[in-house]
Amino acid sequence: MSAPALPRAPAAGISSEAFRAGMRHLAGAVTVLAASGADGAPIGLAATAVCSLSAEPAALLACVNRDTSLGRVIAPGMAFSVNVLGAGHERLARAFGGMLGLDQEARFALGAWSRPDGQTPVLNDALVSFSCRVFQLIEHASHLIVIGAVERVTPAEGAALQPSLVYHHGNFGSLHATV
Repeated sequence: MSAPALPRAPAAGISSEAFRAGMRHLAGAVTVLAASGADGAPIGLAATAVCSLSAEPAALLACVNRDTSLGRVIAPGMAFSVNVLGAGHERLARAFGGMLGLDQEARFALGAWSRPDGQTPVLNDALVSFSCRVFQLIEHASHLIVIGAVERVTPAEGAALQPSLVYHHGNFGSLHATV
């Protein structure tokens, strides 16, 4: 017995505005995805559509709009980082979210970045950084679903006690861990 065929795309019926309005109720942790462009210059964007996929092997997924600097260059095998932001990173989140009108060079000037592997930008004071390599790309409408094989996890010292930056209903806020 075979499974029924799945539709290639969601059925029409709701407007993109209604969908976006509904999704604004879903709070999300704020991250910055970063990589090196073809010329070696750092490129990045803010993302809330990031989640764990599996622990063995360690993998995560991120959804990236194809019409972004990162979306235009990301490819299988490419190294990238996922940097989880803390409450003190709101300006950085706004910059990488395109809310401040800054180009890529100016965005990366806002934080303290290093390249532990000699190539991939990692935010030094992120709550945690995941160094990844693109394992698979799945195309869906305007976005790419990026499956990243996690090669390194770098938590900040005392990160468990620092509040996370979240985005909800068009606003940034923080989420404190209860200890």
